[in-house]
Amino acid sequence: MKIRQTLLMELAQISGSLVFNQIHSNGIVNPSYRMRPQIVLFGDSITEQSFRSGGWAAALADTYSRKADVLVRGYGGYNTRWALFLLHHIFPMGSAMPLVAATIFFGANDAALLGRTGERQHVPVEEYKENLRRIVQHLKNCSPTVLVVLITPPPIDEHGRLEYARY
Repeated sequence: MKIRQTLLMELAQISGSLVFNQIHSNGIVNPSYRMRPQIVLFGDSITEQSFRSGGWAAALADTYSRKADVLVRGYGGYNTRWALFLLHHIFPMGSAMPLVAATIFFGANDAALLGRTGERQHVPVEEYKENLRRIVQHLKNCSPTVLVVLITPPPIDEHGRLEYARY
């Protein structure tokens, strides 16, 4: 236990942090303490796969490697309606986590066409917009200074898309 505490103190000195102030007498680090701020990437499968070689999350983690921890919370097949159920688990109110930024990247599944195989994922545009508002508001309630970056699909020509889908 003493070796563990000594190791943590050495790591704290190397990183320039005061981690040793967060170590209890039994050598356990205070679980609410984080050494670095966090950037959380929340989204669907596009986010989930973003840490693959050459992915945008991998590049972000590389850019901030000594400044922040980049956490990927991507859920394949999810839409904004389902994301609302996860919101309080991923971003709990009153968390001691120093969240500095979050990306919200949903919309590909929300835009699934009715009458097709992805119909259960479809979310009407007005509900999609309201769900995004609720997600952003929750993040701001958790951390008023958090930078929220919305990444959404580009606008579409609904009529043209439906016409194309017929063929």
